[in-house]
Parts: sequence; C-alpha cells; structure tokens
Amino acid sequence: PKKAADLSDKLALTPIADIKKGLGINDRMQVVQELFAKNGELFERYMTMAQNAGSYDEACRTLYPVAIQNNWSSDDKQTTAQLLIKVLRRRFV
Repeated sequence: PKKAADLSDKLALTPIADIKKGLGINDRMQVVQELFAKNGELFERYMTMAQNAGSYDEACRTLYPVAIQNNWSSDDKQTTAQLLIKVLRRRFV
C-alpha cells in the first residue's frame, strides 16, 4: 500500500497542460453532472476560464461562484469536487 500511495502522490504532482484533458471521460461526466448541474456548456465555460487563469488561486476564484451556486461542499459532492481540485492543482504545478 505504501508504494501505491507514493505513486499516487507522484501523479498528483505531475503537471498537465489542459484541465479538461486531465479528466478521464467518466470523471468528466461525473463532474458535469454533479458540480455543474448537468450543464456541459457551463462546465466548458468555467474550465476555459480556469485553464486561462494565471495561477491556482486565480483558477479557484474563477470557480468559486459555480461552487457556491451548486453547493460543492455538500457531502454528496465533496469527493467529485476534490477530484476536480486535484486536476486543477496539476495544471499549476
């Protein structure tokens, strides 16, 4: 189990160039469904803004309105929100 955690930690620090490409198809569908109220256009718009942000903090501020509106902190959305945040972090490593 320790090696798996090490590998997971290393992957979490691996930079990605594109937030949307950092999400697998199933994860992307889950993010759109749960975090963007099934609105693919909203997801695309916010991911483009986050992608073009100058820093991780700026990207987070960009997503804040939709996070509040769709209650990302609720128990049933936290895991998916954490997944998106991990991908977002990798964009700005």
